[in-house]
Amino acid sequence: MARPTKRNNSANAQFRQRVPTDLVESLRGQVFVARLPVELGSSETFTVQTKIGETVVFSLRTAQTTLRNARNAAAQQQVNAFFEAARRGPEDLTFKQINALCGELYRHIVTPREENPPTALELEIMASDALEARYNIDHCTEAGRQRAIAAVGKWLDLEAFISGTATSLGIALSERSRIDFLEAMPDTLAEAVKVLNMRRAANYAPDPTTARYAPLVAPRKPDVVGGVQTFDELFDKWKSIGTHAPATLTRWRGILKRFKAFVGHDDPRRVTRADALRWKDDLVAAGLQRIDMSFLATMRRLYGYSVENAETTGITENPFDKVKAKQKVQAGTGRLPFSREEVALILRASRLKKAAYLRWIPWLQAASGARVAELAQLWGSMVVTVDGLPCIKITPAPDGGRIKNDTSERIIPIHPTLIADGFLDFVKARGNGPLFYGGTKAKPAEPQSDEQKHPSKGVSNRLAAWVRELGITDPRKAPNHAWRRWVKTELGRTGCTDRLADAIQGHAAANEGGRYYHASAEDMLSAIAKIDLEAAVTGKDQALAIAAPA
Repeated sequence: MARPTKRNNSANAQFRQRVPTDLVESLRGQVFVARLPVELGSSETFTVQTKIGETVVFSLRTAQTTLRNARNAAAQQQVNAFFEAARRGPEDLTFKQINALCGELYRHIVTPREENPPTALELEIMASDALEARYNIDHCTEAGRQRAIAAVGKWLDLEAFISGTATSLGIALSERSRIDFLEAMPDTLAEAVKVLNMRRAANYAPDPTTARYAPLVAPRKPDVVGGVQTFDELFDKWKSIGTHAPATLTRWRGILKRFKAFVGHDDPRRVTRADALRWKDDLVAAGLQRIDMSFLATMRRLYGYSVENAETTGITENPFDKVKAKQKVQAGTGRLPFSREEVALILRASRLKKAAYLRWIPWLQAASGARVAELAQLWGSMVVTVDGLPCIKITPAPDGGRIKNDTSERIIPIHPTLIADGFLDFVKARGNGPLFYGGTKAKPAEPQSDEQKHPSKGVSNRLAAWVRELGITDPRKAPNHAWRRWVKTELGRTGCTDRLADAIQGHAAANEGGRYYHASAEDMLSAIAKIDLEAAVTGKDQALAIAAPA
């Protein structure tokens, strides 16, 4: 979305919007007219106009923040409507719409002049201009129409009025409609001069003329029977087709809200490929990362669903199909594991904590590389014995806690150091319910709505905040996820195979054949136990006690 920008030579902000690539050549040199509010909450407007080049840029004529933002939002809506009209091409107006356009012209002339009406001489000149316009229009030639426009050009920029009104309607007038309007214009001019003569004579009786004009409204496309009407309706239809993680729903709603604000309307059927390209460019210009995998992927999936279900959505094309943001990963921005010193700092601090989630989750992370969400939602009943070995069972929690995908479901043996530290005693004392949420009574989560987050999410967030408070603030080291990178690295140092490391951490197999591999609890424990957590606590260079090869 275009944002108010500063100007070097003025305190006033300006509006700046890049012209979509598909429209640059066709719109270059055209005049764009915007109508902006005079004051906050006021229906009174003033016009600004600019010649279009690579961008649409003009002054918002204020430095005051709230008024600047209101004018910028109004301009954004009109620019979007202008681009949309340009793509649709010229449109014929109905007789009623031409009448409404004349009414808008009447108000455009009269309203700003009523407070201080023109002098008698000025009104006489205006009346003469209106008569000349009528004479020229009656010739029904383009040359006559141009002379009529020139006749009133001394006190009315008619072309700017037509352009500005069409912009506000989100339409581009066809040549036929432009001629129809010009032929009706002289009568409107004469009526405007008539009422201004009344005002000059100190007659401010109610104006009966305005009542004869139809209201000016944008033409509306016929609705598709059964089609979606709003972005929220489209989202709800997609949401109903399956089970989605609350975090996903929250994130996608936020992305959809951002896109809706960008296009300036609430109709998913009006979105074009050019809109998708403009949004992609805007996101890139804002410096956002992973645009393909988040913003564009969300919209591409929503519209993909819409096309697959066109009979009920009314949408037959995916404007986001093949729209890509070519972003290279910048050096110095990739994710990193914790250092040995940071591992030692966290584990030492964790051992001193009484809160169960602080005491045990960091150690479980270091001993398994499991996702923090998988551990935060553990229940006592999910601590099991497999082949005689104590294990944690990563699976959806009984009260609705989710895991990432099907490959996330697995068994992980418990590291000997955690057993020696009393983890199993803690589990026994806590019972079969939630281990790290639910209060002292380990109460399960209440039934939740689709978009309500599981209480274990709060545990994960608090744990991340605690790690940051320890002084680990490097943005490249996610306070919870950096454990997965650290464990993967340490497993590699022990000689653990990639497929066994993937099985321990719940990563998808590299190929279809790998999906047939099922690691035993004994094999997993053999690999996990080689990570010497006691040595890691000291932060020594040799953090691992790697068994000698057989």
